[in-house]
Amino acid sequence: MQQYILQLGEMTWSKVIVGGLIALGAYWGLYYDNGERLETEIQQLTTRLTESERQLRETKEAMADAERFEKLVRQNEIQFEKVMEYLPQDTNSNELTRLVNQVSQLSGARVKATQPMSVAERKDFYEMTRIKVDLQGSFSQVVLFLSSLSKVQKLLTFDNLEIKTLEEGAVIGEGETPPVTLEATMVGYRYLKDQETAADANRAGGTGAPNP
Repeated sequence: MQQYILQLGEMTWSKVIVGGLIALGAYWGLYYDNGERLETEIQQLTTRLTESERQLRETKEAMADAERFEKLVRQNEIQFEKVMEYLPQDTNSNELTRLVNQVSQLSGARVKATQPMSVAERKDFYEMTRIKVDLQGSFSQVVLFLSSLSKVQKLLTFDNLEIKTLEEGAVIGEGETPPVTLEATMVGYRYLKDQETAADANRAGGTGAPNP
């Protein structure tokens, strides 16, 4: 250390000035900051903050859209389940005939005849089964029959429904209400989608496979 002090003591003023300028230049280049570097860092931080805020906003919007979509899906699932309750897969001509007989007994009307139609009609995801119905009873009994069917938890419709009074000259007892007849084609609906998908898969899996 004393050696360095002696060397500094032996330096002329010109050397001291030159050395000071060199040291000042080194400090200026390495350490001195006139504010430009700080402004650059602030701008970079501001840019990153703006980008983070944008990403946060987009994330919140995406979450809101996802919640709305999930809610819509749940609503559609609930509606589909309700529809499925009215499209049972066991609906066929035998089930429709049983239903007509059961409801007619409750209403007091008499089933004269039921006749299944030949072929069920298939649509995209459901099948329509038709039977002809010939019913007789008082007007109130026939109305009660139709009203009771409307409360059954199945999708049922009628084609060519016609209510007639008895033919002229028919004998009616004293105090009795003139009976009427109901003639119509009753239509029942059943869901097919799952069964068709399974059938298609079975056909695809069995294509080209020889029987043993």
